[in-house]
Amino acid sequence: MIIGNKEISNITSLAISQIGASHLDSGICEDSSAVYQDSNMAIACVADGHGDSRCFRANLGSKFAVEIGIQCVKEFVANQPNLDFNDTKEIDKAFVQLKTYILFKWLERTKNHLLAHPIEDREIGLMDHKDYKEYQKEGIFKSYPIIYGSTFILGCVTNGFYFILQLGDGDAAVDNKKFTMPLPEDPRCFGPYTTSLCNDDAIDSFRHYYAKGNPKAIMVSTDGLGKSFAEEHRFLDLLGVIEKNIVESGVEAAKPELTAFFERLTELGSHDDISLGAIVRVGE
Repeated sequence: MIIGNKEISNITSLAISQIGASHLDSGICEDSSAVYQDSNMAIACVADGHGDSRCFRANLGSKFAVEIGIQCVKEFVANQPNLDFNDTKEIDKAFVQLKTYILFKWLERTKNHLLAHPIEDREIGLMDHKDYKEYQKEGIFKSYPIIYGSTFILGCVTNGFYFILQLGDGDAAVDNKKFTMPLPEDPRCFGPYTTSLCNDDAIDSFRHYYAKGNPKAIMVSTDGLGKSFAEEHRFLDLLGVIEKNIVESGVEAAKPELTAFFERLTELGSHDDISLGAIVRVGE
C-alpha cells in the first residue's frame, strides 16, 4: 500500500477553538486548532498551551505546534511511497522519525521567535512569585521552551490508512461503527499535570497509533472538552452527535452551532479552553 497516492473523497473537516470561561478576563485562548485537506489526505490538529505562569507564551506555543504538525504530516504523507504495512518495525521507525521532526521544528520555531522577540518585563510580571524566584535561580534562557509549553494531538486520514499522534493530555477518538479511543492513556497525565512539547524527554512521551481502513470519523480535542463530562461514555456520545450534525447539516451550518455550544459548555463544565478538530466521512 502507498500512502497518499490515491484520492480520498466524501471527507469534510472542521476546527474550533473556544476560549474558556476562566480565561475571559485575560482574553487569551491558550488552545489552537486547524485542519488541512486535499485530494490525498485530511488532517486535524489541536494543541493546548499550558496555564502554568511560567508558560506566558503558551498561546503562541500551541499555535506553532498546530502549524508545524500539519506541515510535517503533509510532508510525511507525500514522502512515504513504499511503506510496508506488514512490517510494524518499519512503520514504527517512520513514525519515530516523524515525531522527532515535529519536536525539532517546534523547538526551532520557538527559539527563533524568542530571538526575534526578547522577553519583556511585562511578561516576567505574569509569573507568580515562586516561579519568578525559580527563574532567577535557573536562568530564564536555559529553560526557554517552557515559556511556549503546549500539548499536541493530530489525526490524519488517507485512502485506506489513518493515524493519530499525541503528546500530553486531551483525547483522540475514532469512529469505526462507534467512537473509541485507541491510544492508551499516558499515566503521567493526571490532575493538573501533563507531558509537553517543552519537556526534555518529550520524544519518550510522544505516542502514535495507526491502522488500515477508512473510519467514519476521527476527532481530536483538548482536555477542556473531555473534562466537561464526568463519564467517558457521555463524552463519546457527544462526539457521535457532533458527527451526525456535520453529516446532516454540513460544516458551514454546524460550526456556529458548535461554537455556541462550546461557549456554554465551558461555563457549565471544565471552565477551560475547548478545541476540537474533526475529520468526518459524509458519504461512501
